[in-house]
Amino acid sequence: MLQLRPSMPSSASLPSARFFASLLAHVTDAVIATDHQLRVLYLNPAAEREYGVSAPEAVGQPVEVVYRNLWIHPADERQARADLQAVGFWRGENIHVRQDGSQIRVESTISRLRNAEGEEIGQLAVIRDISEKQREIDELSRQRGAFMRLAENSPDLIVRFDATGRMWYLNTATERVFGIPRLHMIGKTMAEVGAPSELCALWQQTLAGVVSTGRQAELELTIPRSNEQSDFSVICVPEFASDGRVETVLSIAHDVTDLKRAIEHAENRQSRLNLAVVAANLGVFEWSFKTGGIRLENTVAREILAQLADTTELPAAQFLDELVHPDDAVAFREHLAQVMVGLGTFNHLCRLQTKSAGGERWVEFAARCERAEGTTDVQLVGFVSDITERIEAAAALARARDTAEAASRAKDRFLATLSHELRTPLTPALMVAADLEHSPLIPLELRQDCATIRTNIELEARLIDDLLDVARIAQGKLHMAFEPCDAHQVLRRAVATTRADFEAKQLTVDWQLHAEQGHVQGDSIRLQQVFWNILRNAAKFSPKGGAVALRSASNGAVWRLEIVDRGIGIDAADLAKIFEAFVQASDGAQRRHDGLGLGLAISAFIVREHGGRIWAESGGRGQGATFVVELPLSERAAPARVQEEAALTFVPRRLQILVVEDHGPSRLAFVALLRRRGHHTVGADSVQQARAAAAARKFDLVISDLGLPDGSGLELMQALRREHGLKGIALSGYGMEADIKAALDAGFLLHLTKPVTLHKLEDAVARIAELLP
Repeated sequence: MLQLRPSMPSSASLPSARFFASLLAHVTDAVIATDHQLRVLYLNPAAEREYGVSAPEAVGQPVEVVYRNLWIHPADERQARADLQAVGFWRGENIHVRQDGSQIRVESTISRLRNAEGEEIGQLAVIRDISEKQREIDELSRQRGAFMRLAENSPDLIVRFDATGRMWYLNTATERVFGIPRLHMIGKTMAEVGAPSELCALWQQTLAGVVSTGRQAELELTIPRSNEQSDFSVICVPEFASDGRVETVLSIAHDVTDLKRAIEHAENRQSRLNLAVVAANLGVFEWSFKTGGIRLENTVAREILAQLADTTELPAAQFLDELVHPDDAVAFREHLAQVMVGLGTFNHLCRLQTKSAGGERWVEFAARCERAEGTTDVQLVGFVSDITERIEAAAALARARDTAEAASRAKDRFLATLSHELRTPLTPALMVAADLEHSPLIPLELRQDCATIRTNIELEARLIDDLLDVARIAQGKLHMAFEPCDAHQVLRRAVATTRADFEAKQLTVDWQLHAEQGHVQGDSIRLQQVFWNILRNAAKFSPKGGAVALRSASNGAVWRLEIVDRGIGIDAADLAKIFEAFVQASDGAQRRHDGLGLGLAISAFIVREHGGRIWAESGGRGQGATFVVELPLSERAAPARVQEEAALTFVPRRLQILVVEDHGPSRLAFVALLRRRGHHTVGADSVQQARAAAAARKFDLVISDLGLPDGSGLELMQALRREHGLKGIALSGYGMEADIKAALDAGFLLHLTKPVTLHKLEDAVARIAELLP
């Protein structure tokens, strides 16, 4: 039995040992007495329950049979010994490890233990398990830490006020918004940190209401900042003390500046949308498939769909049965059903019947099928517009387009007919003049006159070609076939075609082709036309016995050609104008040179279409001129080709030739000239005569005009080729690209455009002769 030293002189007044034993048995704290060697002298029932060891098992044993002590801080053990030595008492926290290995956090009160005689016999420890309390403290600390982390990282302004309005906590966001270090704000009111008086008054009023009622409050504040002001939505939450009074108020202010701006922007957009709807004359509707009603949101919708300005809702059945045009009703219903299933967009054009007899209007729906928010109702929401005027305008435009296209086709036919009618009379004159020019049967002087006639007829033909090219350019119908070609070869062919012009004025050509290569992607025929135009001008304006230099160069990306003459030159004012249609350089008081001024304009267009440039340079009158052409080089080389001769040698072979031409003089000229060259030639002026002649005898070749009085030369060629295997040459005044293609597609091997020179005719016949067996 534990003996306590009496502290009063009268032993009769002391409680009995049984009293102390009963007292220790009923206390909830564990009580353990140990001797100087820390052997257990006593432990109460609470200690037995706490540590799972009975008193008989523990008494006399080292205290470790009950628990093993772990000091939380190493210095606590030294402090406990010092306190026990100095004052005989120590209180602190440490950890006890039970026999089963579990740990509890305890608060221990240790004092020196004396017997009845006052002798110190050991220590008395009163131990309280504070594990649950510590867990509560730890949880509270964790929650406080979480709150602090949340508060410090929150973009919201979080401030804790006391009941008088002084701030005792504020987070980083508050510090940032107010621009004042938080240490300078702690313990101060809003007024003391310089907030506007209106803001302070509103805040104090709100705070007082929360403190007095114990209910949270909400308000909106505008807080001025350095260069702007921000809007905040604030909630004030009361925090209660243990006695139920409001001790502090936690305020959380959320910045709603961007939200308010977004709302204002949305409202502005809605306002603009409303204005656009009004300006565009759009009707707004909402069609509920559940109720079967169409709600008409504005006047336009009511006027279009119900045709009544004062009707706000229209039964869908009435709309479908009475207003949708019968011819459009099936398509409308089918489209609507598809949209209802897929909840998609409904873009539909249809006609609505008007209340006036026989009247109808075109309308366009632009809507979307969707589920109404919070319901299962499927509805069609969107716009409807009256597009009758647009439909009628489109129809009128289509009619105008058809009329314009018909006029364009008529113009094409007129140009083709004009070309044919202008060229056809020139053909016999040109061929006869060319034949007489080289005939040994007539005197030399007359042959020179024939040469003059031939030259002027060729000039007339060139003028016709230029006029047609200008017409094609104006209509965007100047066709070009781009393919790899050698610009140097094209230039040589152009020089060959102007040989007569150069020889007539005894001009020499100075070849200076220094470009390493001249591979370009282009239309060789059209490029030859460009070079021919410039060369012919050089010959025209150069003095007799002069020279024309041809210089080429390349820089890796561009091929450059300079055609330099020593002729009359060009005034600076005319350099830019000479590439305009129907413009020639000024030439004093009178015009000395032929032409319409179209060649350079056509050349400029062709060069631009090839992605190149063309310009002229001149020092002025009497200084000659230099024409420069630049074309982009191509990586693809032109296909190898046999060097073309200036003229093919006429094959000394008599051919059986059928000439079909309804123009009498031309037919007679062709027949006569071909007979003089040894061919057996028969003439025909119609499809019927030609087919009869082909059936009566065998021919090697047919030369046929395309426009015949009783049919087409194209159909004739197809028939003669099919029935007799004839090869053919098309001969026509129709020289458009489409005409040439049609002739080749019909079976003609060559197409000659009138007027035809004798040389071209001989060359064509020779080419066909080479193909004959």
